[in-house]
Amino acid sequence: MRTVAQHLQVKALELRRQGGEFDVFARSAYNRYYYATFLVARECISGLDKNWSHLPHADYPKVIDGKIIKKITEARRKAVNLGDKDLIQTCQQAVYAARSLSLLMKSSSSVRVVADYHPDVPVSFDGSDRFTLAGVDITDAHQWPNRAKAYGTSIADAWRQIDD
Repeated sequence: MRTVAQHLQVKALELRRQGGEFDVFARSAYNRYYYATFLVARECISGLDKNWSHLPHADYPKVIDGKIIKKITEARRKAVNLGDKDLIQTCQQAVYAARSLSLLMKSSSSVRVVADYHPDVPVSFDGSDRFTLAGVDITDAHQWPNRAKAYGTSIADAWRQIDD
């Protein structure tokens, strides 16, 4: 999905230079970056509990903010009582990562909604090889899947340790 998003991004820039339908391809690039991010997040979350593999998109942040953070926070509390400094740190990092992943999913989804359903919101071209939609630079969107992967790795690391 990332490859498709990047291709659309490059194609949008080519069309901008040629006077073509830049806007349509730019919007589609944001859409595909969102779905690439979602797929990474879904892989992470379903790796924690296979029952979460078929959740609707909107439910992933809810599960992260709810069940996942709750379980990691409880494990951190137990680690504090046991004096397990390594697990305390791992859990702290995982809670930060979970909050960050949830926020990333919400914000990237918001941009996708603008891209898909609000053609009145313009894609702004800055004169170089970058453009923005709803205040989000395409470079940021390009990084969404990698950020989701890093957050997911931190969450999965803690989950493995507390699930043993």
